[in-house]
Amino acid sequence: MKNSASPSGFYSGWFSCPPGVPDAPLDLQVDVGPQDGTLLVTWLPVTITTAGTSNGCLVTGYSVYIDGHRVKDLTSPTGDHVVLGWKDVTDATPDPHQVCSASYALTDTNGRSKRCVLIPDA
Repeated sequence: MKNSASPSGFYSGWFSCPPGVPDAPLDLQVDVGPQDGTLLVTWLPVTITTAGTSNGCLVTGYSVYIDGHRVKDLTSPTGDHVVLGWKDVTDATPDPHQVCSASYALTDTNGRSKRCVLIPDA
């Protein structure tokens, strides 16, 4: 991973899920740091109603994926970042390429809307 101000590019699109699944977080970014051997994954939380819902589902947090493998959960509907250690990344896949973030709800079992970006080059 090299230190870069922004990811090398965005994945071409987002995955839509069945109605009633929370929207995907917005403006997903992956940067090297803040400490050596870590990635900072940031996003804008989904817009939620005063009741805490998106698409009729109570948003309870976010999941972060590396190349399709869930590596971290953040149990906060307004959370906007996680720091991944290199072990989090390499345990998911030996040659990681892509990070995704998805909103989730208590009733959510399968479908999640995800946003994805490429991991900065090594």
